[in-house]
Amino acid sequence: MFNSLFNKLTAMFILVTILGFVIMGIMIFMFLGDMVVNEMALNLEKTAQTITDSFLVYDGSQTLYPWLESWFAGTLRSHSQNTQATIWIIDRSGYLWRFDSPDSEYTAMYKVIQEKFERGPTDIRWRLPSDKYYRKIMTGEYDVLREVGDFQGLLGESGQWLTIQKPIVLKPIDGKSVVWGAVFMHKPVPQILASRTYIFQFVFYSSLVALVVCIILLYFITRRMTRPLKEMNHAAQVIAKGEFDQVLDVNSRDEVGQLARTFNAMTSELRNIENHRREFIANVSHELRTPITTIRGFISGILDGTIPAEKQAFYLDIVRTEAERLGRLVTDLLDLSRIESGESRLVMKKVDINEIIRKCIIQLENNITKKRLNIEMIFEAEIMRVRADPDAILRVVFNLLHNAVKFTPEGGNISVFTMYARDGKVEVSVKDNGHGLEPAELERIFERFYKTDRSRSDDRKGTGLGLAIARSILKEHKQDIQVSSTPGKGTTFTFTLERVE
Repeated sequence: MFNSLFNKLTAMFILVTILGFVIMGIMIFMFLGDMVVNEMALNLEKTAQTITDSFLVYDGSQTLYPWLESWFAGTLRSHSQNTQATIWIIDRSGYLWRFDSPDSEYTAMYKVIQEKFERGPTDIRWRLPSDKYYRKIMTGEYDVLREVGDFQGLLGESGQWLTIQKPIVLKPIDGKSVVWGAVFMHKPVPQILASRTYIFQFVFYSSLVALVVCIILLYFITRRMTRPLKEMNHAAQVIAKGEFDQVLDVNSRDEVGQLARTFNAMTSELRNIENHRREFIANVSHELRTPITTIRGFISGILDGTIPAEKQAFYLDIVRTEAERLGRLVTDLLDLSRIESGESRLVMKKVDINEIIRKCIIQLENNITKKRLNIEMIFEAEIMRVRADPDAILRVVFNLLHNAVKFTPEGGNISVFTMYARDGKVEVSVKDNGHGLEPAELERIFERFYKTDRSRSDDRKGTGLGLAIARSILKEHKQDIQVSSTPGKGTTFTFTLERVE
């Protein structure tokens, strides 16, 4: 079931969403408990204040207006029913002066009064069994008292209660207030918390609907997120079979979109590598086929007598030349492979690049003399030390000078420059005044086996790997090589090396 990323993401999102709603529900449930109790306490305190005001009106005018007796009783009844709270009016001696309770609790509360309150043989009123229940509020030091519990054990058998105590303060006589008694209001806590249950149920069902909507949205979002991954998986399977024409349609700018663009770039690079591989195989086959065909043809001609004995030496010399060319080709291919694979490790030393250039010119002295070429060496300093592998850099300089000698006409000029460049480097340039290169040729000049049409006719012994090897060696040195050319005026190759003192 969870083998696919789509199923895993969907399940994860659903679990996280459910967990979030559960945590939110628990926090709301806990918060609502304190909130509804506090809200009910504030409501009871306001009601107690109203009852106190009504009592002052009643107590001050009952002798003049007898009907206030029934009015005050009706007021208590109304407040008791509206708040669903039991109301006691206790005088400062602890006597129960007035009592009212909701219909649902009247009998139970009256039973509590009968069982817990006291009444002497001559008393017709009930009295609280101890002054601990009213002593504090009768001091007049408190505007209101709030308690959650069993009212010091008096209401213990009936569960938890919210009790509000409000003193009844008579009008000042001679500037001194008198606490006549207090209003006590009791309401069962479970009844108060019932409203929390209603609120929580509303939140729960709302959250359930929201959860269903979230799951549906998450399904489509996850499906949209994983679609590019499925397309990449399919494309990778196709590419694994050797088809490199797969291109993903990228619309998003997120990480998945970036991955898709990177995948397209990788596919393009693989396509280029495959094209280069095929071209490389074709070039190697061509380069090998030509000398092998020549060798086989001349050897067959000698063996079957087609080539007369007096000409056999001439053709055997051609065979030897082609065999040497094959040897150079194989050697260059092996060297290039070792350099590009990192098997050919560089031995970095402090060397004089000017001295390397002089050695290369000495090695090419015969070729230079035969073509009567003019060699110009312009060095910014007599000794210019660089950090490089001397054998590898000698090969680079030799290849560049060898190409310049080959493609510079007789009596032409070749110039070699060394100068200090920026960023702590030494710049080396080899310039000739040969036939030059076309812009299209410049783009491919460093490719393996690439030869211009002119070079194919001028250089039949070359392998076409010299410049590719030179660039690979410089890349191993973390340096670069550039080429500039003007058709009919010549070509300049420039590379850099790290300068050392």
